[in-house]
Amino acid sequence: MRYDRKSRQFVSYLSGLSAEGLDFSRDGEWVTYVSLPQATLWRSRLDGSQQLQLTDSSTVVGLPRWSPDGKRIAFSARKPGADWKIFVVSADGGSPEQVISGEGLELDPTWSPDGNFLAYSTDYFDLHSVVHLAHV
Repeated sequence: MRYDRKSRQFVSYLSGLSAEGLDFSRDGEWVTYVSLPQATLWRSRLDGSQQLQLTDSSTVVGLPRWSPDGKRIAFSARKPGADWKIFVVSADGGSPEQVISGEGLELDPTWSPDGNFLAYSTDYFDLHSVVHLAHV
């Protein structure tokens, strides 16, 4: 549900869609989400038009985030038996690119206001976890 200021009502969007991890572009025109149960990344207009699948079923996706300029989407993903890693994909589609090479978990990416960096965590449960930055 979302609040429509013009009608002063809550209205549904993407009706009938099973999804989680929604994030909205700053202009409010687009939404990205993880479809369930497939756990694939999609983007569409708020009314559900112009849907585009951005990842295939070979990876499990979570926590998508729009870049400040609305051109890219960062997300966490993992292949079976592998660690979660941070990826970025164009909002218009294409091949997702892994942001950081190396071992270990990479979770919950968040864009810097200028869109040049991603902040991320390496552990959800460690109270002393450190926030990391990666240039993108």
